[in-house]
Amino acid sequence: MEPSGSVAAQPTPPLVLVNGINKRFGGVRALRDVSLEVRAGEVHALLGENGAGKSTLIKILSGVHTFDSGSIEIAGRRVAFDSPAKSREAGIAVVYQDLSLVESLSVADNLLLGREPRTRFGFVRKRELMAQAEAFLTQLGIPLDIKATVGSLPFAYRQMTEIAKALMGEVRLLILDEPTSSLTSDEVRILFEAIGKVTRRGVGVIYVTHRLNEVFEISQRVTVLRDGANAGTFVAADTDMKRLVNAIVGIDRALPVTTRTEPQAARAFEAAPVLSLSNVSNDRMRAVDLSVLKGEIHGLAGLIGSGRTEILETIFGLRAVEHGTLQIDGRD
Repeated sequence: MEPSGSVAAQPTPPLVLVNGINKRFGGVRALRDVSLEVRAGEVHALLGENGAGKSTLIKILSGVHTFDSGSIEIAGRRVAFDSPAKSREAGIAVVYQDLSLVESLSVADNLLLGREPRTRFGFVRKRELMAQAEAFLTQLGIPLDIKATVGSLPFAYRQMTEIAKALMGEVRLLILDEPTSSLTSDEVRILFEAIGKVTRRGVGVIYVTHRLNEVFEISQRVTVLRDGANAGTFVAADTDMKRLVNAIVGIDRALPVTTRTEPQAARAFEAAPVLSLSNVSNDRMRAVDLSVLKGEIHGLAGLIGSGRTEILETIFGLRAVEHGTLQIDGRD
């Protein structure tokens, strides 16, 4: 029994509370009574097939779309954003797959774009700007050259610049949409360490991904959307890959999740290749051999910068073959 006159401690409201959100686009009901709770300092994974409603929900939180009914609360205060600027003022930052950087500017200029330190006459204090950018990247452990022009960076480092830019300022909720789609394993590790540092400051993170192995590595809870509605919320430590897959695709059409330990049974492909590269070289390739048989799915893998894109560009004719031969159905 509490002492006379004392007041019971009130539970801390979640950082973000989405409750019963509905959204239509014409005759299409994109979201149906969707709910989501994100706590301060939590990484909350958001999963679902393409078309499940993830992007619509993100755009509502970021102020790109308005919702038809339901409610959204930020730290216990009801909000409804009618523009991205209002969402940003509330402390929500979003990193989409399509980057919004100014490629002609440096990393430092992009990080502080629109909030540059200025003199009373309006001139940018360049030295102070560079120092702020350097200190912020060092704090997060992101290895970017603040003087580098963004357009000269590999895509992975441009993406990391976008994430660092989103974290600048008073961010309460960070939404990451497929942030590792173009990162190497080492770069993913740097990103995860940066996410860990910001969540320890109390920032909540909504992490959208199709890579289920990342869910168990970085998130505390998982919400799955299917056909525009909630399909379940799980504690990451208490669930497994099979349960998540079943929630994502629907238990009625879920396939068993297995680990293949034996090579797939050999298929009888036609011997004649439909595509053949022999000792092909140009400004970005050295002595590449590749043969794709009729009826075959041929995987092409490698790290960023290894030449995958250049091989495809050469096959397509965007890059010239300087040495070697490229054949389609046996014809050069």
